[in-house]
Amino acid sequence: MPTAEAGSNQSICFGSSATLTASSCNFYNWSNGATTQTTSVLPTSNTTYFLTVTNNNGCKNTDNISIIVNSLPTTPTITQNGDTLISSSATGNQWHEKTSGIIGGATNQKYSPIQTGNYFVIITDVYGCISDSSNIIAFIHTGVIENKINDFKIYPNPATSQITLETNTINNVQLTICNLSGQELIKQQA
Repeated sequence: MPTAEAGSNQSICFGSSATLTASSCNFYNWSNGATTQTTSVLPTSNTTYFLTVTNNNGCKNTDNISIIVNSLPTTPTITQNGDTLISSSATGNQWHEKTSGIIGGATNQKYSPIQTGNYFVIITDVYGCISDSSNIIAFIHTGVIENKINDFKIYPNPATSQITLETNTINNVQLTICNLSGQELIKQQA
């Protein structure tokens, strides 16, 4: 009797194909109608495929393989709260900027962009299945990083045309203000 081996059960994401490969024999008959040793299938739900192999003596044997079809994650939506973007998904996030692509390390539910851009998120679930892209938020970065030194104040933040710098303890300051592209806007000795 020939050996029938349809392979190990597989888990795929909805919309993906699976390749079924039988053990070596003379003749093959898969339940999807294929008569080759290897066949590609595109199931839309959990499906079991049956294999019948036949040798030159007409002896037959059977096996089966199950394909588990995992649903894709729900397409996330993102919202903006101040300078923070928030994904509707608590896990599996990967933030992207439309022009520059994947943002390395940006995998939390919340993301605070450091530059102007068009941002969206894609979800990958525990099975490796990937969602469609979320909506895009056009984020405009207008502020400066908050002052961590208590010796001076910069306000308002964000500013559109004028800022005030106050200090009581720092003397002989050179102030340089640049835009997000690094272009120098103002350079002043005070």
